[in-house]
Amino acid sequence: MKQKDRGINRKAWLCAMVVTSAVLLQAPGAAFAEEQQEFALDQVVVTATKIPVKQFEANANISVINKEKIEQQHYANLEQALRDVPGITLTNYGRAGFDSSNGLKINGSPNIVVLVDGVRANHAGLSFPATTYMDMENIERIEILKGSASAIYGSDAKGGVINIITRNPQEDKSVLKISGGNFSGESYSFLNEGVKNDWTYRVVAKKSLLGDAEDGRGITIPQSLNSDTLGFKVSKKINNESDIKLSYNSYKSKWMYFDGASGGGNTRGTADDYDWNVVYNYQINDRTTNVFSFKNSHYKFLSDGGSGQYASPWENIVNTLNFSDQITRKVDTRHTMVAGVDYTRDNVVSTNGLTLNNKALYVQDEWNFDQQWKLTTGLRYDEHSLAGNNTTPRLNLGYKISDRTNYYLSYSEFFVAPTPYQLFNANHGNVNLKAEDGSTKEFGINHRFNDTLVMSANIFQRKADNVIQYNYNSNQFNNTDEDAKGWDIQLNKKISDSISAFMGYTYTNMKESRGSKINAGGYIPKHAINIGVDYVEGKFDVGIQGRAAIDRKGKETVESFFPCDSYWIWDIGVNYKVNSEAKAFIKVNNIFDKFYAEHSAASSYTPGNWYTMPGRNVIVGMSYTF
Repeated sequence: MKQKDRGINRKAWLCAMVVTSAVLLQAPGAAFAEEQQEFALDQVVVTATKIPVKQFEANANISVINKEKIEQQHYANLEQALRDVPGITLTNYGRAGFDSSNGLKINGSPNIVVLVDGVRANHAGLSFPATTYMDMENIERIEILKGSASAIYGSDAKGGVINIITRNPQEDKSVLKISGGNFSGESYSFLNEGVKNDWTYRVVAKKSLLGDAEDGRGITIPQSLNSDTLGFKVSKKINNESDIKLSYNSYKSKWMYFDGASGGGNTRGTADDYDWNVVYNYQINDRTTNVFSFKNSHYKFLSDGGSGQYASPWENIVNTLNFSDQITRKVDTRHTMVAGVDYTRDNVVSTNGLTLNNKALYVQDEWNFDQQWKLTTGLRYDEHSLAGNNTTPRLNLGYKISDRTNYYLSYSEFFVAPTPYQLFNANHGNVNLKAEDGSTKEFGINHRFNDTLVMSANIFQRKADNVIQYNYNSNQFNNTDEDAKGWDIQLNKKISDSISAFMGYTYTNMKESRGSKINAGGYIPKHAINIGVDYVEGKFDVGIQGRAAIDRKGKETVESFFPCDSYWIWDIGVNYKVNSEAKAFIKVNNIFDKFYAEHSAASSYTPGNWYTMPGRNVIVGMSYTF
């Protein structure tokens, strides 16, 4: 096995070196550079300040996954798409059914706010289930803001924000997509959208099936998944100043997995989630806009706990009501102000029907001193029924040297409320937990070397008091502290009219604290690399994606906590446009059949008790537009 791994590692590292050389060493001629258009970081984003701005000028560490990348790579769910983003770590159990345990982290923090069209999608006490968000055909782009943003988005925005922007119908069309592959994987999706006068609509339905998988050793991973996704969005233009949108989304599944690592045996369960959203946009005058949103959502996850020695049934049921109202006012050509109110009510049925309330007010001032300097300040006040009152300020100073170079400095504070499970669970809860609070400092630079090569570099330091962590010695949640820092660099290169490439490197260092070893118990790699190459020519569209986790040791006190401390994973998507209506594709995940794990039970049981990830798997499909 070790000899096989060394051979695969040599191939993977060779691929990385070739791709990196293509990104960094390709030297365009002068005539070629003059002909190229700006291609990177020109996407308009809204998540950084709730004000539309080009990504290059956002004064924030922000990444974007656009619809073209989603279509090229045929991501099955949100989790797969996020794996290719620098600064994001996913520690997945590698099994169907672990819907709310994908271990999603930004800059090492699991506290992330997820938005859909700017509306909060989190439920109290739960990680956002990225594996269950399967409506990928409905996504226009995904904006990932890396860095604390509590001054705008409130509790849980310690690590950052993920904002899923859905598509608006542009024409009358239908799209049918069918795919299948090994691991008994099948997927069927149908999309229909239309435009008529002042009305638009979009309907999406998807069925996904999955069976037993195999890891990189060829050992079977018993599992099954049968899921249904359904959604629609209807919009009406009321007049030239206003419009209203109504949307509905649902996800239902039945699943099974074999939990051999921790003795759980065959574990079965169901998921049943849905939400209703209303968004009203009103242009009050030339300088003032108003956005009102209302959301009613339901999350239900049931598990029989398994059939093994440690079987224990459990459930998560949360009903959430949210509304927000925001006004954006362009005071003059240099001043823009944003102010709003948020209200969230979570009824945690699975914790004796506990009801949580959070009321918030926030204000932000964006002031352009001149053509070079921009100061953005913000303040948010939250009144949380468990965590009490919290005020979180933010300050961001940007300096634009030229159209090719800009810098920013940022300081922001955050707080994180303890969850009902952390407080009241009969076995592990601690009613004396305090709310977490702290601050993040950031510095960043964006530089356009020429019209074909763009760089973004960022550094952060995050310190927090009363961080809530599970202590394996006391078997309950306790407060501790946190001292984390890191940096990243990202390069986008257009090599020719047909070929473009990307490279990202991330370094993370989280100091050891009470109850946790360095880098969150060794789950966060010290070094991470993301690489991608796209080739678009004629009827072909090909994308190669590579990612590396380096020096990810787990708990160093445990022998063989993971199968390997460092590894590369490579994926490829190949698309062929048969004609104007039909497109065929093939997607290969984990090309080199790498044996690895992102989660482990070795600390509680014995070495080798890993939740291994799937090995090489191939998906073949076709989409037809009519």
